[in-house]
Amino acid sequence: MDKILIMNFSNECIGFVGRQDDKTFIQVLNGIESTLNTLPPIMRDIVPEPSQFPAANEVLEYYDLQKLDVWEYLKRSNGLKTSRDVWFLAEPPGQIWIPLIVGMQRYNNYAKYMQINDEVELMLSGRLYVKHHQLDVVPPCLLKYIKDTSKRFTNIKGYIKDLADKASIKGIIGRVILEFP
Repeated sequence: MDKILIMNFSNECIGFVGRQDDKTFIQVLNGIESTLNTLPPIMRDIVPEPSQFPAANEVLEYYDLQKLDVWEYLKRSNGLKTSRDVWFLAEPPGQIWIPLIVGMQRYNNYAKYMQINDEVELMLSGRLYVKHHQLDVVPPCLLKYIKDTSKRFTNIKGYIKDLADKASIKGIIGRVILEFP
């Protein structure tokens, strides 16, 4: 089952949504499990609406999508819902997009530590290693997906997708992409 983790703004996993097929979803949120025949309400109203399609090509290009697949969009966009204090994180393996959000992690100015396209490595401690700096931005729930625990650095690598001088309305200042084998 393909899963997307439901995270809170304290970087804690509070549940998940699993997709069994295109029309069946299982949601576990705060210990309550439910089966739905449509996308769960917590995940709705995030994907661009048809009226916003003039910008759709830019969205597809930014998220490296061939077509607008709602599930893949949520995995990569992190689907921030500030009204519910939640965001979404794809479950490894695969490409994991981690948002850098002012107030969620401890850092006010990421530009001191990294630039766009900088390579990053995930350390066994769960910290991100970039340009001789160790940053604590990776949600702890991802640590259980680290397979090789014999070295200081894992085989999980990635890069800085984007980084802004000022945060967006939702607080995002950048994104890190990690490849979990």
